[in-house]
Amino acid sequence: MKNFFAVLVLFFVSSSIFAQEMPEELTVTGDLYELEFTSPNATVAHSSANTFANLVGDKLKEKCSEGDSSIVLNPSVIVKIFSNEDNVTQYRVSWSCRIVSVPPGVKPDYGFDRRGTLYTGASAEIVEKLIQKNVRESNKVQLWIDAFALKGKTLNMPDSFSKVRSFSGSNTEKKWIGIEEYFGTIKAN
Repeated sequence: MKNFFAVLVLFFVSSSIFAQEMPEELTVTGDLYELEFTSPNATVAHSSANTFANLVGDKLKEKCSEGDSSIVLNPSVIVKIFSNEDNVTQYRVSWSCRIVSVPPGVKPDYGFDRRGTLYTGASAEIVEKLIQKNVRESNKVQLWIDAFALKGKTLNMPDSFSKVRSFSGSNTEKKWIGIEEYFGTIKAN
């Protein structure tokens, strides 16, 4: 009976953690578009990456349909690890990019996507090794590029979009979080 209650409590705790609602809109300041999400679960915090990519992609399509062709510049991510007032570890992920009007002679962006990984660990070195192992062994970035090629599309990934990283933590507390992201855009036809 104890095991049943333990499983039931675990279910309710994990359900409440994963039930957090993602923001549905980007914060906009001029041409800067941002999304910030905090969770006591690092995996849930990192899942905001897909929300960010989808919202930026939607914004590009919206601008294109309004005749305001645009491109994405300077995608970035910042992670922070901290304890809240109840001393519960929190993971905050802040995503941002600029969406600017297309310069003459440049094809506009019509889509935005990302691939990446996030790990937590007792030291920055451990987190770094886990990230590198995941990226290397999964081959996720190359598979992502190849998937677009199979659809007849080219994923545009300038150097500034590749291997965007952020780490946060403390050796004293033995708590670290690290993230590595690869962003790409799809050009309009």
